[in-house]
Order: sequence, then C-alpha cells, then structure tokens
Amino acid sequence: RHVFSVAASEWGYKSLKGIFEEVTIPKEPHHRIRRISKDELAAMWHYLAEQRNPAHLLIAQLALKTGMRRSELLNLTFKDIQTDVIEIKTSKSGHPRLVPYTNEADRIIKQIEKGEPDDSIFDITINSIRLAWERARKKACITNLRFHDLRHEAISRMLEHGLSIAEVAAVSGHKDYKSLFRYSHMDVRKIAKKLNTRN
Repeated sequence: RHVFSVAASEWGYKSLKGIFEEVTIPKEPHHRIRRISKDELAAMWHYLAEQRNPAHLLIAQLALKTGMRRSELLNLTFKDIQTDVIEIKTSKSGHPRLVPYTNEADRIIKQIEKGEPDDSIFDITINSIRLAWERARKKACITNLRFHDLRHEAISRMLEHGLSIAEVAAVSGHKDYKSLFRYSHMDVRKIAKKLNTRN
C-alpha cells in the first residue's frame, strides 16, 4: 500500500492513489479454546469402553497421555515402543521425533495383545475411530468435542505440569512456538491457585 501512495504523491501516478485504501490486513483467526473436563472424560471413557473394539478407548487414552496425533498413533508399530520413548518415524511435519514413554502410556499399551515388531499397535481405521468417537460423544450428551481436542488437552496439561515451552515443543513436534500456543490453553483457575499458594 505504501509503494502506491509514494507513486501517486511523488511520481505523479494519481490514478494509483486510493487503489489499496480499502485493503486491510486480514486478522488472524480466533482459535477455539476447548478444555475437556473430568466429567466429560469419564463419560467418554465409559461409552468408548462399550464399543465392540477395545482399541477405540485405548487409542483415545494414549492420545491424551502423549499428545500424539491420530495419524501418528495409527502408524505406531510394536517396535516403535522403546524403553523410555515412543519413536514416531513419520509425523505431520515430515520429521521423526521421540515422545516420552511414561508409566501411564505403558499401562495403556500393556492392555493390547502384543504382536510382531512390525505389526500395528492399533489395528483400526481413521473412519472407525471417527464413528466410535461420535457414538460415544452423542451418548455422553457432549457437544463440540473432537478427537483432536485430546491433543490440545494433553499439551495444555504438559504446560500446567511445569514443562518448559521447549520441552513441550519437543514432545508435540511443533517447530515454532506460535503454532504451539494455538494448541495450549492454560486453565487460568489453576494459575490463580498457584499464585495464591506462593503469596
């Protein structure tokens, strides 16, 4: 816009004046803030457990404990589970990364019958996850809750538990902190409690 203003005022190109006067820089879209309550989680776990395939509950629980994307979870094989880490060979960013293999993640994985090293841990499809999630969500009478929100919740919890931005980014796979902050929504009530205990 500045270039055309100079052209009109300094160089005599009056016809160019005002061409971009109506042009505005688009505002950055608002990102939804959706934390999952304990009651909502309890209800979702209950109704996912009612599904015919127990993998639907386990993959959702592992998503919450690790912050992994649905596609990353579906691509997991048994050999990707190592002593202290989960190896993600293919991610959305195109770069491999390691995710901490916590005790809670281990508890979930141990509920799955172990196969060959190259076998998929979750022998289900994206569509079956979507259908199972929607069935459970409707039975739980919960609105506006997506499977991907488990990743949002996991990242927010990591920050609340005291992990640094760099540590959370290493786990989540975000290459820039701006993208990471779009996923993290700190519970201000918990922050208030922390501040009050320090005073």
